[in-house]
Amino acid sequence: MRIFISWEANRRVCFSHSGFVSFVVGCSPTAMRLGSTSLINLTHAEAELLDKTGELDRAPPELGSKTLTDLLKNGSAKININQKYPQSMGINSFLEVASCFSSSHWEILVNPRFEKFPFLTSDYPAAIEKTVDPRVVSRLVPLRPDLAVRIYPQIRPSMRPYFPTDFRYRIKKISPSEVTSANRTIIRSSENLVFSPIIGPWIRRMISQNSRYRIELEHTKSPHGTGFLLTNQITLKEHSV
Repeated sequence: MRIFISWEANRRVCFSHSGFVSFVVGCSPTAMRLGSTSLINLTHAEAELLDKTGELDRAPPELGSKTLTDLLKNGSAKININQKYPQSMGINSFLEVASCFSSSHWEILVNPRFEKFPFLTSDYPAAIEKTVDPRVVSRLVPLRPDLAVRIYPQIRPSMRPYFPTDFRYRIKKISPSEVTSANRTIIRSSENLVFSPIIGPWIRRMISQNSRYRIELEHTKSPHGTGFLLTNQITLKEHSV
């Protein structure tokens, strides 16, 4: 059974770490890529709705008099997103996301055998893990070779604010096998770079075995009334070489 204890004395430390995670989630190259994908999906849906209501003219005869939806589907038209725009959205939501993380439940992971089996880190040090709730992913954040935190965001009613007093934590010493599992997730969640404080054949082997994975958005579009219900779910996806 997981027991969380209030951590009033270290609220400022908690919020500073939450700010770091918020920056990674909202402003990193991975965040810019995922944000662009989300906006492209949204624009495709908007184009389809405008075509259905007749608010967009068809393409000229040279392009087959097709609708914008058809042109997007066959690749004749393409939507480009300036990745600085989703990054600006991440900056705009920085404080809200930091407040969310700082009022969540944390596991502080202590690695006693860090000299031989350290935590790795990457260019996206906010790795994602599935939870029992499909709406939420936990965040695994390596801080030092011997220390990491796992953040479990909490589902709240839409109008309920994030209270710092909701913060809970527990300290957990983890085994080398648990460190290996955590490092596997960190590698799979990375964008292009993985960093290690030591050199070892097991590190190279683990990176080679997990480098085909990448964080992606699973996009779902469902009919809803006169429009669509769009959902995006962040997940780890394996790509073929």
